Amino acid sequence: MAPIGAESNRETLERVARELRRATAAALTERSFLVTTLDDCRVDLDRSLSLGEEQTSPIEVHALLLRAELVLRTWRRLQTGSFRALTGERACSTCERGTLIDVARKGRMTRFRGGEVEIPADFVIPTCNFCRAESLDATTAAQLDDALLAAYVRRK
Repeated sequence: MAPIGAESNRETLERVARELRRATAAALTERSFLVTTLDDCRVDLDRSLSLGEEQTSPIEVHALLLRAELVLRTWRRLQTGSFRALTGERACSTCERGTLIDVARKGRMTRFRGGEVEIPADFVIPTCNFCRAESLDATTAAQLDDALLAAYVRRK
C-alpha cells in the first residue's frame, strides 16, 4: 500500500504529463522554438512515472514538477501573446499589460537632494516586464530613501 502523499504526487505527475503532451503537440504544429523543451519535460515526467516509488526521490519529483510548471507557464504566455500577470503574480498598475518582477542591478541613477545618486546594486525594485516602469510601495520607498541617503552621505 502506498503512503498517503504518494498517490497525490503520482496524480499530479500524470496531470502535468498530459498537459505537456497537449502543449508539445500544439508547439510542434506551430513550429515553436519551445517544442524541444516541452517534450524534454514530458519525457522526464514519463520516465519518473515508469519508475517504482522506491526508485524516485521526492526532491527529484519536486524539481521535475517545478521545471514543467515553468515551461508550461512560458508556453501559456506565448499562446496568449501577453505579458499579463498570471494567478499569484503582481500586475503592473502603470500599463496594466505586464507583470512586476523583482530587479536589482548596477547603474541605476536617480535624483536625490539636488544631485544624481546611484541606487545600490543589490536594492530590489519591482519592475514591469512590459513597460519597464518601477513600482514602489510605501515600505520599499522608505527603504529606498534610507539607501539613497546613505549613498548620498558616502558621496560627500
